[in-house]
Amino acid sequence: MRPPAGTAVAAPELPDGLYSGPCEHALFADIAARAAAVGYPYCGYTMRIPVPISRPLLLSLSTFGADWEASAEGVALAQAGIAHARTANRALPLWDDPVFAGLGPACAAARSHGLCQGWAQPSRDARGVVSLLTLLRPGRADGAARGHPGITLGWLIEEAHQRMSELLLARHAPEVRQHITLREREILRWTADGKTAYEIGRILLISENTVAFHIKNVVSKLRASNKVQAAVKASALGLL
Repeated sequence: MRPPAGTAVAAPELPDGLYSGPCEHALFADIAARAAAVGYPYCGYTMRIPVPISRPLLLSLSTFGADWEASAEGVALAQAGIAHARTANRALPLWDDPVFAGLGPACAAARSHGLCQGWAQPSRDARGVVSLLTLLRPGRADGAARGHPGITLGWLIEEAHQRMSELLLARHAPEVRQHITLREREILRWTADGKTAYEIGRILLISENTVAFHIKNVVSKLRASNKVQAAVKASALGLL
């Protein structure tokens, strides 16, 4: 996606589009370079893919340093940020937002590490994918310097989510690209409501064998073990 006409963009000396290859590390390096070019030398990116249901995939990349990422304080702040991103789109001023209330020692540790001031911007989409782009700079800033970078980096926030989600979904949840027919969706919805094949047939005015045929097809498409897993996975990935 291109920024609207007349909108300032990050790092105009860099190529227009973000990296579009198959490596999430190269994509993150491009994101971080563009953030650094407009005054945010520290950049973090976290993405949560909603499958598998019991242990959703969590990708976390940053320029904060391995010691900070592995620290208890770094983990606690990252968890608070991604928990917020799952329920809201509101940008978080770091580290002054109520989301971080109760994490005073961790916030102090972040400042001591040089992660002093910035923003964390959540993104979500219909496929259940959640991401959090974190931009930080050393030192305290006042006035305009503390303003949210949305005007400058709004296009980057949106495109980063799109590119990274496409890359990770293709690798870890390729079933999102499957074509699920209208009839298959109807049957999955009723299955998710606990209806049997017989009951679904009565509701949709089709035979029980026809219901079973569609269930078999959609279970295969979604790489599920049974119809219940297919319905749960389809719901989590926004396919219903």
